[in-house]
Amino acid sequence: MTADGGGLIFRPDPNLTPRQRRALIRRAFFRPLITAGLLLVMYAVVPLSEFDDRLNLFMLIGVLVVFGLVVWWQINRIMASDRPVLQAAEGLSAALPVYLLGFSALYFVMSSEDPGLFSEELTRMSALYFTVTVFGTVGFGDITPTTDLSRGVVTGQIVCNLLIIGLGGRVLYGAIQHGVARRDAAAAAAAAPADGAEPVQ
Repeated sequence: MTADGGGLIFRPDPNLTPRQRRALIRRAFFRPLITAGLLLVMYAVVPLSEFDDRLNLFMLIGVLVVFGLVVWWQINRIMASDRPVLQAAEGLSAALPVYLLGFSALYFVMSSEDPGLFSEELTRMSALYFTVTVFGTVGFGDITPTTDLSRGVVTGQIVCNLLIIGLGGRVLYGAIQHGVARRDAAAAAAAAPADGAEPVQ
């Protein structure tokens, strides 16, 4: 893959030592892991059952808005980063748990209010499991929506899944391209002699 038909996007940075490269990779791995762990803890302990039907709609909108803001923030970080590929991996690892846990919380709240919305009453774990199977288009069929309301919400998630899978990769790759091009342009400008300066013989 190339940034502009030229240099490889995934080429190693020659300015980094192997030790620095490993440190960057560890950071890109552990920071999202810690973020996802904190989000899982919040999902497990925060009370989620004291909502009414109208607040469920606001919760769904809130999930999508928060996810959109996280994605927008991460895309800007990728484009401004000197390490856009690592930043993209970190951003994806941070944004995806927000999306999955948000829908999991929504399904859990819906099932707590009305166990008949799904084929079985959802626990927090089964709600997360159901969300991930819908996202992964696995479709085991052991948990299914049983009313128009629950089917509508699940359909909404499926549409969002298709948008994320279909457009997310293009947007992410475009942000990486922009970040690499900006980094290379800055490096070229820094290496070029100042205007009017005589080249060193």
